[in-house]
Amino acid sequence: MVDQKVDIRLTFDTKRVFYTLFREKGVKDRMRGGLWINLLDAHNTKKMHGSTFFEKMVMMENADLHNKVTKDRIVDRSDILVSKAEHKFLKPNPEKIEKIILAYGNCDIEMGYNQGYNFLITIMLNYISDEEDVFWCLH
Repeated sequence: MVDQKVDIRLTFDTKRVFYTLFREKGVKDRMRGGLWINLLDAHNTKKMHGSTFFEKMVMMENADLHNKVTKDRIVDRSDILVSKAEHKFLKPNPEKIEKIILAYGNCDIEMGYNQGYNFLITIMLNYISDEEDVFWCLH
């Protein structure tokens, strides 16, 4: 049986999470994304900034940031090997990665873009399908 991903944003149960962490030796993959969203308080941060903040950051004109992201070819090298024996890779959606990096780079001008963001984002996208939620977790 394949575990279904659970959206625990609505059903976050602290006792259940701690039981899973300490008794079952880890968080099940189906709960991981929701747990990150809750622990990082991503939804409250989103509310504080407003519902259109992410899209505004994605659309903001920033030629320097866009050139760095394009030159670095992040979308071509964001696959992560997760099983050498099975030759299995995480293959993220390159458009989502680019949107998140552009939004984050525009939001935090001081940090801008740094190599390696694509790998963090790839891992998060494996557990959180919505790129806006990933952005707020990264933020």
